[in-house]
Amino acid sequence: INTSSVAGLFNWDGASPLYDITKAGINRFTTTRNSDFEMNKIRINSILPGWVMTPMIEHIPNNVLKSMVEGTGVPIMKPEELIPYYVFFASDFSKRETKKLVNVVSFMRAFKFIEQLPKDIPRKFENLKELLQKNVSYGTFSNVSENKKLFDFILNYNEIIGEKDNKT
Repeated sequence: INTSSVAGLFNWDGASPLYDITKAGINRFTTTRNSDFEMNKIRINSILPGWVMTPMIEHIPNNVLKSMVEGTGVPIMKPEELIPYYVFFASDFSKRETKKLVNVVSFMRAFKFIEQLPKDIPRKFENLKELLQKNVSYGTFSNVSENKKLFDFILNYNEIIGEKDNKT
C-alpha cells in the first residue's frame, strides 16, 4: 500500500514542484509496475490524501492554512482519518483490488454530500449511485465509482470493524 498525494495528480499553485513530482512518480509506479507483482499475487495500490496535519504542515501559520483550504476546497485531515483506507487494502475485503489510485479528496466530497441525505437510504454505492452522479463533480463520481468496494467499506467501517471484533 503506497501513500501518495493528490498533489501527484494536479499542479497546485504554491506547492513544491519536487513534492508533486515525487508523488506523481509513486502514482506511476503503482499503475505500471503492477504486472511484475501480479505474477506473485501481490497487489499494489496508492492512497492519495489531500492536506494531512503532519509535521510537514504543522509549522504553517493558521491564516495560511485557512487560505490553502479555502483556495483548494480541500479540508485538512487528521492522519487517523486515513486508517479505514489502509485497513481495507490490508484486508481480505480488497481481494483482486490492484492498480488503484484512491483520491481521498473525492471520497471526502462524496461523504460530505451523503451526510445530508436521509438516514433511511442504505449506505451502499448502488443505492447512492444516481444521487452521487447528479450531485457531485464528474471527477468525484468517477473516482468513487472506480473504487466501489472501498467506498462501501468506508461507509460501513465502524459496523464492519465491530463485527470482526465481536468474532474474535
